[in-house]
Amino acid sequence: MSEAKRAVRRGADPKTTLAATADRHISVGELLGAGALRTGPGQRIVYATDLAFNEANIARVVALAHGANQLFIEAGFLQEDRELAAAKRHLTAAEAGTIARLAGVEHAVPMHFSPRYLGHEDELRAEFMANLVA
Repeated sequence: MSEAKRAVRRGADPKTTLAATADRHISVGELLGAGALRTGPGQRIVYATDLAFNEANIARVVALAHGANQLFIEAGFLQEDRELAAAKRHLTAAEAGTIARLAGVEHAVPMHFSPRYLGHEDELRAEFMANLVA
Protein backbone atom coordinates (compact mmCIF):
# COMPACT_ATOMS: atom_id res chain seq x y z
CA MET A 1 0.00 0.00 0.00
CA SER A 2 2.89 2.39 0.57
CA GLU A 3 3.69 2.29 -3.16
CA ALA A 4 0.09 3.31 -3.86
CA LYS A 5 0.24 6.16 -1.35
CA ARG A 6 3.45 7.44 -2.88
CA ALA A 7 1.90 7.31 -6.35
CA VAL A 8 -1.14 9.32 -5.26
CA ARG A 9 0.98 11.87 -3.37
CA ARG A 10 3.18 12.51 -6.41
CA GLY A 11 0.10 12.92 -8.63
CA ALA A 12 0.51 9.77 -10.70
CA ASP A 13 -1.74 9.30 -13.70
CA PRO A 14 -4.89 7.34 -12.69
CA LYS A 15 -3.95 4.73 -15.32
CA THR A 16 -0.71 3.94 -13.50
CA THR A 17 -0.77 0.30 -12.47
CA LEU A 18 0.63 -1.11 -9.27
CA ALA A 19 1.30 -4.67 -8.19
CA ALA A 20 -1.37 -5.57 -5.64
CA THR A 21 -0.06 -9.14 -5.47
CA ALA A 22 2.43 -11.13 -7.52
CA ASP A 23 -0.29 -11.93 -10.08
CA ARG A 24 -2.71 -8.99 -9.71
CA HIS A 25 -2.29 -5.38 -10.78
CA ILE A 26 -4.56 -2.46 -9.98
CA SER A 27 -4.60 1.10 -11.23
CA VAL A 28 -4.32 4.22 -9.11
CA GLY A 29 -7.69 5.26 -10.54
CA GLU A 30 -9.33 2.03 -9.33
CA LEU A 31 -7.95 2.50 -5.84
CA LEU A 32 -9.16 6.09 -5.69
CA GLY A 33 -12.55 5.17 -7.15
CA ALA A 34 -13.03 2.42 -4.59
CA GLY A 35 -12.21 4.81 -1.74
CA ALA A 36 -9.20 2.71 -0.77
CA LEU A 37 -7.03 5.82 -0.78
CA ARG A 38 -8.13 9.27 0.22
CA THR A 39 -6.25 12.48 -0.08
CA GLY A 40 -6.68 15.51 2.09
CA PRO A 41 -4.88 18.59 3.16
CA GLY A 42 -1.89 18.17 5.42
CA GLN A 43 -1.13 20.19 8.50
CA ARG A 44 1.62 22.68 8.92
CA ILE A 45 3.14 22.55 12.39
CA VAL A 46 5.80 24.99 13.59
CA TYR A 47 7.97 24.68 16.69
CA ALA A 48 9.82 27.76 17.91
CA THR A 49 11.99 27.86 20.99
CA ASP A 50 15.20 29.28 22.42
CA LEU A 51 15.08 32.64 20.74
CA ALA A 52 15.48 36.24 21.79
CA PHE A 53 12.74 38.79 21.15
CA ASN A 54 14.27 41.05 18.52
CA GLU A 55 13.15 42.31 15.11
CA ALA A 56 15.11 39.73 13.12
CA ASN A 57 13.82 36.77 15.14
CA ILE A 58 10.26 38.09 15.15
CA ALA A 59 10.35 38.44 11.36
CA ARG A 60 11.80 34.93 10.93
CA VAL A 61 9.29 33.21 13.17
CA VAL A 62 6.32 35.14 11.76
CA ALA A 63 7.40 34.22 8.22
CA LEU A 64 7.97 30.59 9.17
CA ALA A 65 4.69 30.23 11.07
CA HIS A 66 2.51 32.43 8.84
CA GLY A 67 -0.83 30.67 8.45
CA ALA A 68 0.33 27.46 10.15
CA ASN A 69 -2.23 25.11 11.65
CA GLN A 70 -0.25 24.77 14.88
CA LEU A 71 2.47 26.82 16.49
CA PHE A 72 4.24 25.45 19.53
CA ILE A 73 6.18 28.41 20.92
CA GLU A 74 8.25 28.97 24.02
CA ALA A 75 6.63 31.27 26.56
CA GLY A 76 9.09 30.80 29.38
CA PHE A 77 8.82 33.94 31.46
CA LEU A 78 6.28 36.46 32.62
CA GLN A 79 6.56 39.94 31.15
CA GLU A 80 7.64 41.31 34.54
CA ASP A 81 10.76 39.14 34.14
CA ARG A 82 11.50 40.23 30.55
CA GLU A 83 15.04 41.34 31.40
CA LEU A 84 15.84 37.87 32.70
CA ALA A 85 14.20 36.32 29.61
CA ALA A 86 16.25 38.58 27.33
CA ALA A 87 19.48 37.71 29.16
CA LYS A 88 18.73 34.01 28.65
CA ARG A 89 17.64 34.56 25.02
CA HIS A 90 14.08 33.40 25.71
CA LEU A 91 10.63 34.83 25.10
CA THR A 92 8.13 36.01 27.65
CA ALA A 93 4.60 34.66 27.40
CA ALA A 94 3.45 38.09 26.20
CA GLU A 95 6.09 38.18 23.46
CA ALA A 96 5.19 34.66 22.37
CA GLY A 97 1.51 35.59 22.18
CA THR A 98 2.36 38.64 20.09
CA ILE A 99 4.40 36.54 17.65
CA ALA A 100 1.59 33.98 17.36
CA ARG A 101 -0.93 36.76 16.66
CA LEU A 102 1.30 38.37 14.02
CA ALA A 103 1.79 35.00 12.32
CA GLY A 104 -1.95 34.43 12.06
CA VAL A 105 -1.71 30.81 13.15
CA GLU A 106 -4.82 28.69 13.52
CA HIS A 107 -3.85 27.35 16.95
CA ALA A 108 -0.99 28.36 19.24
CA VAL A 109 0.37 26.43 22.21
CA PRO A 110 2.66 28.11 24.74
CA MET A 111 5.36 25.82 26.12
CA HIS A 112 8.91 25.58 27.50
CA PHE A 113 8.02 27.35 30.75
CA SER A 114 10.81 28.25 33.12
CA PRO A 115 10.88 26.04 36.23
CA ARG A 116 10.68 29.22 38.31
CA TYR A 117 6.93 29.24 37.54
CA LEU A 118 6.13 25.71 38.74
CA GLY A 119 2.58 25.85 40.01
CA HIS A 120 2.00 29.20 38.26
CA GLU A 121 1.76 28.02 34.65
CA ASP A 122 -1.76 29.49 34.41
CA GLU A 123 -0.25 32.98 34.76
CA LEU A 124 2.01 32.32 31.77
CA ARG A 125 -0.91 30.96 29.73
CA ALA A 126 -3.08 33.96 30.64
CA GLU A 127 -0.38 36.44 29.62
CA PHE A 128 0.13 34.51 26.39
CA MET A 129 -3.59 34.53 25.57
CA ALA A 130 -3.96 38.23 26.39
CA ASN A 131 -1.37 39.05 23.73
CA LEU A 132 -2.58 36.44 21.27
CA VAL A 133 -5.98 38.10 20.98
CA ALA A 134 -4.86 41.71 21.57
